[in-house]
Amino acid sequence: MMELDYKDALVNSPQWIKDAWNEYNKLDLKTREKTPFLWFVLGKGKGTPPFKASKKDSKYKSVSSNPNVICGNCIFYYVQPVRGFKICSQIRGQVDYDGICRFWDGK
Repeated sequence: MMELDYKDALVNSPQWIKDAWNEYNKLDLKTREKTPFLWFVLGKGKGTPPFKASKKDSKYKSVSSNPNVICGNCIFYYVQPVRGFKICSQIRGQVDYDGICRFWDGK
C-alpha cells in the first residue's frame, strides 16, 4: 500500500487532520490515487472542517442583490472536482453560484 510521506507536515497539525490522514490511508490505493487528500478533508460527504464559518455568521444569501458581486466570482469559491459541489473555503456547506456573503473578495 502506497503511503505518501507527510510526517513533517503532520507534526504541528490539529488532531482532526491527523485523524483524517489516518482514515485516508486506510482507503485502497486505487481510491487514494483518484482522491486528493485535500478533497477528502474538505468534504467527502462527512461535513466541514471546524474552521469554517456558518452561513448565518457569514451573512450568506443564496442570491446576491448585485450581479457583479457573487460567489461565482469570489476568490473563495470553487467547484468540488469529483461531485461538482459548489463550495466556499470560508463557510460551511454548499453555496450558490449567484450567492453572496460578507467574506466576498473579487478575483
